[in-house]
Amino acid sequence: MLLHDPTSVRTELVEALRNETDLPMTDWKAICPVTDIPVLGARRVERPLGSAVAIFRNTEDKVFALLDRCPHKGGPLSQGIVFGESVACPLHNWTIGLAD
Repeated sequence: MLLHDPTSVRTELVEALRNETDLPMTDWKAICPVTDIPVLGARRVERPLGSAVAIFRNTEDKVFALLDRCPHKGGPLSQGIVFGESVACPLHNWTIGLAD
């Protein structure tokens, strides 16, 4: 999911996350300044309910958020390699689209 505010990283509880917690989609949480996320890297954000979220930043300073879990084998996507608008799972090199 592409986040809308590139200057201050915020996570919107999108449908995939909402299904886990049944929270309204209008909830936002300030995470950190975008500069705290390394270019072509990620930060992991723990949540009180549900799975952790991985926040990614690419070379164009676009910021994305996904559950920090590969759908294939459950690998931590926050430890994967970011390229373009994708991340490669660190366990099996599956490519996951960040904007999908």
